[in-house]
Amino acid sequence: MKRILCILLVFTLLGSMAVSVSAAPATFSVDAKAALLLDLNTGETIYEQDADEILYPASLTKVMTAILAIEKGNLSDVVTASAEALTGLDPDGTTVWLTAGEKMPLEDLLYCMLLASANDACNVVAEYIAGSVDAFVDMMNEKAAELGCVNTHFNNTNGLPDEDHWTTARDLAVITQYAIQNPTFWEICTTTAYTVPATNVFDARMLVTTNSMTTTYKYYYYYDPRIQGVKTGFTSAAGRCLIVTAQDGDMRLLSVVLGAPDTTMYNNVNWYGHYADTAMLLEYGFGVLSGVIQPAEEPAEEPEEDPQTAPEDPEGEPEEGEMTEEPAQSPAEEPETPQAPVSEPVTSGLVTLDEHGQAEPSQEPEPAEADTAVQADRTDTGETTEKKHFPWLLLILLILAVLVEACVVYILIYRRQYQANQRKVAQRKAEQAENRESYPEYEDDFDYKS
Repeated sequence: MKRILCILLVFTLLGSMAVSVSAAPATFSVDAKAALLLDLNTGETIYEQDADEILYPASLTKVMTAILAIEKGNLSDVVTASAEALTGLDPDGTTVWLTAGEKMPLEDLLYCMLLASANDACNVVAEYIAGSVDAFVDMMNEKAAELGCVNTHFNNTNGLPDEDHWTTARDLAVITQYAIQNPTFWEICTTTAYTVPATNVFDARMLVTTNSMTTTYKYYYYYDPRIQGVKTGFTSAAGRCLIVTAQDGDMRLLSVVLGAPDTTMYNNVNWYGHYADTAMLLEYGFGVLSGVIQPAEEPAEEPEEDPQTAPEDPEGEPEEGEMTEEPAQSPAEEPETPQAPVSEPVTSGLVTLDEHGQAEPSQEPEPAEADTAVQADRTDTGETTEKKHFPWLLLILLILAVLVEACVVYILIYRRQYQANQRKVAQRKAEQAENRESYPEYEDDFDYKS
């Protein structure tokens, strides 16, 4: 029995060592140019990677545009789009096809801005709030300074590429933390679909969020039910960008990703880069907060990517003017290398029902490798189950091993007691037999009921 107990003890120690190894500090990094992960409950930084590097924000700009419009405007006001506000927008960029003279409530324009990432809606709202787009941009910079953003300068309302339009992951986190405290902003940015009623020019417009991690509308394998809001962004100059919040029980995270590559391998599947990096950050963050993972000491240095060895783009990547990341019915642009000439930010999930017969935008193909590779892991609810749960698995196996060990020990102890009792019974029976032989006249008095 001692030998068996020693063996069980060895297995328990090995299991404990396995869990300890899974939680050991390790280097951690993402492919994005900059990233920041915050604990929203405490404001503490869980992970940062070049969080103060000045980069283009693309449509993440619209977080500031929207919160200013909410604070300065009246949601029920009907805003009229002017020709001046619609001038200079790239026709291949993300819009809801507002036309001069079209009237729409400010609240609906905000849904166009945050869900469909509409560049035209940004300018129309800016002109309504400040009288001109330039005056509104000045207000954006004043607000950024007020919030303590020291490495941010806005030069437009929508994130169109501009040498004088830049920020950092840290400053965007500050702006977003401020914005999500506003109930109206939170309600709009966490909405996944919205119908804009018919206006004096167009029939009803159906908007779908550009963030595929919050909906199964297009790509079920990106969906994570813990994620809520906030904003996507993309231009060739900025790369793929994403801000999200996520909640798991009492744990709340804010993730900011800037300059992610077009595609990244995640769990052996070719994902869009901003989604892959965000998934890895959230997995890491929740692991740290739950104690399963110890914080990494320093992010690993990433070598410069050789274009000849870069990850292969998903099969069927859209052509110029088509959507690059979101649901099917939206115009956008082809992803290019970060140094390539830039154009309109591409973050649209708009479906427009056009009574004038305007052509419906083409459908975006999804990453080819993910189509088959992830399908097997999809649950009945459409949620992907291809998350990395290795540390949790070890913990569960250890608990099961301890339970099995306890059962075995209990059985051994019970067996030992049973054998001792049986020996006592045998001994008393032997004594009874001996007494019968010695005193036959008292035989009936020696009956023993075991």
